[in-house]
Amino acid sequence: MGSSVLDFYPDARSTDVEAPVTKINPLPTYSRASGFPVSWTASDSDSGGLESLRVETRVGQTGYWTPWTYSPPSPIYSGPIGTTVYFRSQGIDRAEHKEAWPPGDGDAWTTLFTYLVKGTILDNRGVPKPDISINLTPASLNNSKTGQSGVYEAYLGYLGQLTLAVQPTAGYVNPPATYRDVADITLDSYLLPQTDWIRNGGFEDLYQPLSGWTINGQLYVHYTHGNTGQLAALLGATYTGPALQAEDGSISQSIKVPANSHKPTLAFMYRLTSASTFSASGFDVKVSNVSAESTVFASSTPASWTHTWIDLQTWVSQTITVTFTMHQAAGEPAVELFLDDISAGEWLTPVITQVTPLQVDVGEAVSITIKGENYIPTPTVSLGTTMLPGAKWIDASSLQVTVPATIPFGLYELRVANPGGQVGLAPKMVRVGSWIYLPISLKK
Repeated sequence: MGSSVLDFYPDARSTDVEAPVTKINPLPTYSRASGFPVSWTASDSDSGGLESLRVETRVGQTGYWTPWTYSPPSPIYSGPIGTTVYFRSQGIDRAEHKEAWPPGDGDAWTTLFTYLVKGTILDNRGVPKPDISINLTPASLNNSKTGQSGVYEAYLGYLGQLTLAVQPTAGYVNPPATYRDVADITLDSYLLPQTDWIRNGGFEDLYQPLSGWTINGQLYVHYTHGNTGQLAALLGATYTGPALQAEDGSISQSIKVPANSHKPTLAFMYRLTSASTFSASGFDVKVSNVSAESTVFASSTPASWTHTWIDLQTWVSQTITVTFTMHQAAGEPAVELFLDDISAGEWLTPVITQVTPLQVDVGEAVSITIKGENYIPTPTVSLGTTMLPGAKWIDASSLQVTVPATIPFGLYELRVANPGGQVGLAPKMVRVGSWIYLPISLKK
């Protein structure tokens, strides 16, 4: 329109009127300080499209937000060990609309660790032990405790040496504290019986590590770094090449299995390893009395530290000899057998398998039946933090107890404790009251 001040296109305007939407994707509670991937989502509902995305980080609750210069397409962040790092994002579209920074702690955060120590805690018959605290020195970043499957994870925020100990647990003897250089470690262990008929089963006598044991055979039998504590027994050849001839080496000990002992059990940790594959070499465990010898366990399969147990009920009231023998086959590479935490004692853990009924009404006293294994007269029963009085022992696999009318609405953990203090735990097992699930109605 020449020099007119009127707009030639009076109705023309941008259709991009909204800011983009971006967000840092959720991060795990703990991430490696050495580096971990960070990702995000971004969208712009208008036609302009996303022009750029800014990411800022903050170290700790009192730190300052600072720009993070990342390298697409797969950004990796690394940061100070033991700190919690927070992330937030801001999108800018081609129409120069800026997204507001998210408030507070941003979109996502994670705590940075160096190494992970994990494992499983069992009892002497391999039953997972939940709710067992794992104490580490220096302390881990998290409060490490075993879950229902007996598994724990401890995230470390330091370098150097580590001491790991199982928190004292009623009714058991804890394995000795373990010392390691800090690294990614899998440390499985088990709680020892209160009364142990084996002498020096952990080989922790620093002056005589093999005291209490009789040594036989041609293979070298000595001691080395243990699974728990400081030492373990080692049976194996001193050479590295193929064996020129078959050789054996053993350790043995005589014990008395007491009369009236409750579910007597032999348990141990072992590791079987070699520099290369083998098939004929291996080890076995024998139990003998004055008249007979029985092989109760044997393996020729390579294994990291593994727990196993044997029922000794057959030999109650008898004096027996327990023998661990390593067999080196001719022509095979040298194989080493490591043994640690050998114990013989009673198995006293109650095991909960079923509750009937699973759900009771609020305000009503209801009798429930608890099925399981190894109930010793007479256990105590707790629902959450409430002790249920008058538990009735039916037999070794059945208990009855009344849930009082005073128990409020909720989903409760069930605990059964045998007289010696050994506990069986079933989380979220009993429901008091009813849940009603309402349908969701979506309207356009």
